[in-house]
Amino acid sequence: MDLPRQIVALQAVREELETALGGDENWRALQRTGASSGEADPDRRDRDARLVKALEANPLYLAWSNVGEAIDALRDADAGFDAEDETDAIELPEDIRSRIRVDAAGQGVYTALHRDSIDDVLRDLKEHHAAAVLVSVNCCTPRDATRVAMLVREFPRVPTVALLSDLAANAPGAVLTLGRSGIQTLVDVRQPAGWRRLRDVLLADQSRDINRLALAQLSVDLAGAHPDCWRFFEVLFTRPSGIGTIRLLSRHLGVIPSTLMSRFFRARLPAPKRYLAMARLVQAAQLFENPGLSISNVANRLDYSSPQSFGRHIRGLIHLTAVEFRQRYDGEGMLQRFRSDLVIPFLSCLRTFTPLSVAIVRGQDRF
Repeated sequence: MDLPRQIVALQAVREELETALGGDENWRALQRTGASSGEADPDRRDRDARLVKALEANPLYLAWSNVGEAIDALRDADAGFDAEDETDAIELPEDIRSRIRVDAAGQGVYTALHRDSIDDVLRDLKEHHAAAVLVSVNCCTPRDATRVAMLVREFPRVPTVALLSDLAANAPGAVLTLGRSGIQTLVDVRQPAGWRRLRDVLLADQSRDINRLALAQLSVDLAGAHPDCWRFFEVLFTRPSGIGTIRLLSRHLGVIPSTLMSRFFRARLPAPKRYLAMARLVQAAQLFENPGLSISNVANRLDYSSPQSFGRHIRGLIHLTAVEFRQRYDGEGMLQRFRSDLVIPFLSCLRTFTPLSVAIVRGQDRF
């Protein structure tokens, strides 16, 4: 596509976003002040700045602004663009418009990866971490029903949401097909309120993530504990990927590994290595709730060197094979095991424990 047609396509997107922004009172007020000519310039600038500041919390506005910047950049690159070229405007396909809106609605909540087939989605779920799956009603055909049903059945912990963006002729049948396939949530995004509901649905599901559940439960168990102690437990369930050893965990916490281990030993607490290992099993147990994930998939997701290493890790900690572990524990069950083994028996000590009080300066450590 040449530059003029790219500009026209982006202008069509911007108009779509402006229509969606019509439900935002700050946007409407900004349009009114822009049309006014009797207000003093300094007052108008201050008022507009306040409205823009408020609008920056709306992901649709951020998308609208970014698209505008892209149009300006393309116009600079194509000095020969003539506004009359807009008469040759192209109509973006509905699936492209929906993808743009999905990206805009996800600002600050999720990052969307668009796929053209259910098989591609299944592959992503096995190889990467996905928080949710959005299925376009308009792109679903009866042939997809079996694959969608497999997705819902094999990944029950990954919410699957149907999006209705256009009431095409096949939409009612497609909605019924998705319902029979096991999708229980349908969001109508033909109006701006629908995109807000989509964000609400996805945010609500985040509250069921095992890491959030763990921190919520531990915040009750460790009420009144020293901030040092809470920081240690918080990092167990919020650590970046790749932190799977006590050395790396200590570096992340800013404390010398031997010092950390010594403090746990002197307090007669289980070793910090055991806390980290059991926290990883809590996360593994929730991943195993998805039948579509193999032992190898889970081992890779949690940064074990191999499925065999993962298996040895489980057997060494709780004397089960990986298969037995999968059959016995779900995420919440393993969280309760974590609490009963490592938290509840040591509450009186943990509430006064300060494992991180002597920190080191990053860059001067000797790991």
